[in-house]
Amino acid sequence: MHDRPHVPRAKRSKLGVYWRGGVAWIQFRGERFSLKTRDPVAAELEAQRIHRKAADPTYAAASEKAFGAVAESWLSFTPTDGNRRKPPTPETVEMYGYHIGHLARLLGAALPIADLDAVAVDGYVRARREETIGKAETKHVSARTVDKELGTLRQILRFALRRGWYHRPLEAVLPESAGGTYEPLNRWLPLDGVRLLLATLPAARAATCAYIVATNADWCAVERAERYDLGTAKLCNRTVLVRGTKNPKRWRDVPVLPVFGELLE
Repeated sequence: MHDRPHVPRAKRSKLGVYWRGGVAWIQFRGERFSLKTRDPVAAELEAQRIHRKAADPTYAAASEKAFGAVAESWLSFTPTDGNRRKPPTPETVEMYGYHIGHLARLLGAALPIADLDAVAVDGYVRARREETIGKAETKHVSARTVDKELGTLRQILRFALRRGWYHRPLEAVLPESAGGTYEPLNRWLPLDGVRLLLATLPAARAATCAYIVATNADWCAVERAERYDLGTAKLCNRTVLVRGTKNPKRWRDVPVLPVFGELLE
């Protein structure tokens, strides 16, 4: 705030912006304060934000909420968000956490949710796609991966919209899809190739791969597996308990074909 005399209207823009020592100031509702910029365009944009915040309660509420805080608030409500029938699995929640980490890192956790627009999202997509993954750092983040992260962002913004913290139409902010249609790999190892792979891998890694091949288990089920889950050693009727959690049917006893039983020995 500043207590200098009133600035004549002729020296102010329509939004109340004027200049002093090369720095933009604004006179608004009888008060004067610095906009802390020397850029005319930035000064007018900030002035627009000030006027809109004063005129629009929804925008004012949103301007007080940082993206990081909104994302964490949404994450805490995911078990019942949208009156969902059942909560997401721990693995899904963990995935959301990874997505939020990338979003907050590149968008900025302190970014006011009201300022999250299409320009910010497009910048996020570009920056994320330019990042590399793996130790060799030769492979870039895929469009499919970014598409999943934008799916999480959509849920966060939908949550913020319902809470009155966001005001923009989602279809004007988020692209329909950044990754296109998912196309799974269509190649596989023959059994002889599996045996060769297991013989090449360290013992612990070979055991993990053998378990996955023999039972068609996902990685999370592997992490939950116990030694006694392997059941009887008679290969003709061996079953393996697979501790899946995504739905009730994923926790099941899986029969092991004799041709795969040898992999578990």
